[in-house]
Amino acid sequence: RAGAIRVKRKDEDVCVINFYVPPNGVTETTTNAVYDWLEKLHQALPSRCTPIYACDANGRVGSNENNETDDQDVTSSIGPCESDDENYNGRKLRESCVKYGLFAINTFYNIGPTYYATNKKGTTSRIDYILAPKVVHEVELVRDCRILLNKGVKLQPGK
Repeated sequence: RAGAIRVKRKDEDVCVINFYVPPNGVTETTTNAVYDWLEKLHQALPSRCTPIYACDANGRVGSNENNETDDQDVTSSIGPCESDDENYNGRKLRESCVKYGLFAINTFYNIGPTYYATNKKGTTSRIDYILAPKVVHEVELVRDCRILLNKGVKLQPGK
């Protein structure tokens, strides 16, 4: 699932993009199709347009399969907070951030998980991300980032 809405005014041009990537193991073909769509969309946007992505990437980012981090990617696109072992979906997310000059806002803040399992284990993890152009980070336009986990829990089926 994916969608986008572009808001153009005299003084601003913003495209808000939302997308969902199925969990790892479902199918890499579907994951690749989502990222192919995002690439086409991103390339179609004029340079004056600021893209903001809100995504349920089902991806974990922070270190690769060899438990190593790519310092350039981690410091510029993926922040140091709450690092996790990178999975396939996380790698696709990180690669897209690097390719399009984006950063994952919530990886630069210690804000806790974005996912809370409704099973008995109560598993939590960070698999949802807000992405924006790196210039937003460089000029410190983002002052804070928070997760309203209690609101999300209330939206879960059976609550």
